[in-house]
Amino acid sequence: MDGSAMRRFVKKEFGIHCLSIVPVKYGVYRMVAKDGRVFGLKRMRYDHARLLWMDHALATVKTQGFHAFSWGTWKYPKGELYPFLLMDWLDGQMADPFLSEDLRVSANVLAKFHQAGSNLRVRGHGEFVTLGSWLQQYRRGLQLLEQSRRENWPFLRQDGVSLEVYHTLEERAHRAIDVLKKHQYEQMSLHSSGVLCHGDSGPANFIISRGQAQLIDFETLRIDAPSYDLFRMIRLTSKQRGYEGDWTQDIIHGYTDMASLSDQERQFVLAWMMYPYKVCKLLRHYSTVSTTKRKQVEKKLIRAIKREKNQHVLVKQLRRALDV
Repeated sequence: MDGSAMRRFVKKEFGIHCLSIVPVKYGVYRMVAKDGRVFGLKRMRYDHARLLWMDHALATVKTQGFHAFSWGTWKYPKGELYPFLLMDWLDGQMADPFLSEDLRVSANVLAKFHQAGSNLRVRGHGEFVTLGSWLQQYRRGLQLLEQSRRENWPFLRQDGVSLEVYHTLEERAHRAIDVLKKHQYEQMSLHSSGVLCHGDSGPANFIISRGQAQLIDFETLRIDAPSYDLFRMIRLTSKQRGYEGDWTQDIIHGYTDMASLSDQERQFVLAWMMYPYKVCKLLRHYSTVSTTKRKQVEKKLIRAIKREKNQHVLVKQLRRALDV
């Protein structure tokens, strides 16, 4: 859809006269209206039922007093499969992973979001629930790690890939599984209704303005344990900040200033950090793509394996922050 067509669509479906629509990234636009208001416009590549569930779930957290997020309304362009979401454009900047205060206020808002989304009653068609799936995911990842090493998959024969590091990844997957078993993950997931989780709670999805944080981008919204969101926040921060320093305590303390974190939940955060998430995710993709596309995945796998070399440093500082 070109700019003129998009202006006509926004005018017809949302009743807004645009002065400008500027691409921010693929599928995302910043839009300035004639009356000076600024909006975000985003393509939502999800089915109708899933989007309705997102609407209802986020409306529910509002009724619980949580308003620190941006969501809007969505409409379908004529003849197209996926709609556009129109939302207010938030003033401010993305959370800076190098600023302790940004990490603290972001974690604090995440805790409030979890509290507002606890015991959510919006269930049924369209809901996305990952609570209870972790052990299966970890075991599948371990199988792929072992299979790829046993069969000497091509990326393992590339320069710079350390088999010693790769063996360590298998050991970490084993330990992560052991932690979930020891701390009764399956029993917890059977008897808990979980909370509403963001699913992609890295610094890029918090907007900071005047010392306050707001959440954006809810495409990965799900029902799960709060420890999953904490893991995602820590992991995505580490991608930019690295493994050195005691910054994990900013996230943990920011969260626990608002919500309690049981010993079981602390152990689950640790389990996720032990599990070689990125490598296993790429291995799942690698095992299903065509031969012609494997070269691209191999490059990503090599980078991910190299990056995992110093993961133990992050796990160590996280143990201190979690006091486990």
